Amino acid sequence: MNKSRWFLALVMLILSFTLAVPALAKSTVSFHSWMAAEVTSGGISVLQEAEKKFEEMNPDIDIQTIPLPYEETPDQLAIMIAAGNPPDITTVDVIWLEQLAAMGGLEPLSAYFSEDLLKDLFPSSVDLGKAQGDQYALVWNDNPNLLCYNRVLLEKAGFNPDQPPSTMDDFNQAIAAISGLGEDILGIELNMSKDSFSADYLHPWLWNFGAEVFNPDGEIILNNAAGVEAVEWVNSLVKNKYMDPGLGIREIRVIFAQEKLGFMLEGPWIRGILRGLNPRQEEFDKDWALAPIPKGSAIPNDVPYGYSNPSSHMLVLSKDSKNKEAAWKYMEFLISDPEITKTYYQDTGLMPTRISLLNDPIYKDDPFVRQVLNQTEYMKKPLGWGPRWGRVGEIVMAAVQEVVLMGRDVQSALDEAVRQIDIELSM
Repeated sequence: MNKSRWFLALVMLILSFTLAVPALAKSTVSFHSWMAAEVTSGGISVLQEAEKKFEEMNPDIDIQTIPLPYEETPDQLAIMIAAGNPPDITTVDVIWLEQLAAMGGLEPLSAYFSEDLLKDLFPSSVDLGKAQGDQYALVWNDNPNLLCYNRVLLEKAGFNPDQPPSTMDDFNQAIAAISGLGEDILGIELNMSKDSFSADYLHPWLWNFGAEVFNPDGEIILNNAAGVEAVEWVNSLVKNKYMDPGLGIREIRVIFAQEKLGFMLEGPWIRGILRGLNPRQEEFDKDWALAPIPKGSAIPNDVPYGYSNPSSHMLVLSKDSKNKEAAWKYMEFLISDPEITKTYYQDTGLMPTRISLLNDPIYKDDPFVRQVLNQTEYMKKPLGWGPRWGRVGEIVMAAVQEVVLMGRDVQSALDEAVRQIDIELSM
């Protein structure tokens, strides 16, 4: 056989062997997240970049990022779990974790956490991911809620914008003063929708008055003197026309971006959202800031601020996932990759949860980060969270709505709410 024939035979042999061996099958991992659905949040392009980088590093894994609006996530995920076809990974809010874990569709994650990972997370972050006595979530971003305020309006009202109100007395004065700047200016907005999200955002103000929905023994105490005082404070904001109780969270953000609102309660994600809502984008950062929750009289003397409710973004893994190891690998990548987490922070304001990453100067030198970390130390896990919190929160907010919208007596409204919660929990 001459050389040319020998070479041709060799090529044909290689080709036949290659065609006979099937291509390696990829593991497909579906990732449902509202950060891929929020046009103004700044997270879409980062998740596209994360998907691309991870797939280059792991050519045997195919990530499919699917937008799922925040408001639809708990119901849609519950439906998909019940139907047996949930996403491999889902972004969830910490307030939903107990309810979702109780359904039995989430994979316990304790065995996935390495010692190195545990050492690099704040203990509070690990604790927030626990439900039903097990670890069911990996915290993506530690998010306390803070007081988000307009610096320009605060200064126009006669206050130092570098010294936002730190007590409830100062806070009430600033709210009134900003509301007096014009008929189209509101001093404050609170979420008043009849849902568990709004009820959860009520917690910092309940705590400032010493109120809570439940006590540590599980007794419903919303209608005690402290609870009545807290709801009367909310009602006074409406009565004095400092607040419009008919605005939803997205409308609240829009009027804040239009510089027609003094104060609202938000987390670090708000930076990316406001940049998307205001045409000045990053230049608008100069007109607003975050500050710790003003301190009420019921807060202990050794605590410098009011307590914040956690609003952490978390990642959960489906128990029915066919590719759990690949899915966990992507979950850990999202919280660990220095480049992706840095870009995510720059675009959205959401900081990494790993302690080692926070040593980067981009975080250490940013006053925005310092304010968030200050409040993170004083987050408080609401005693009301549990598998039935969704319904309990609706009852709480229905009572508040009856007070602020229909003028019902606070005590009678809360007494009725306690009666309904008791019935709900006995079913």
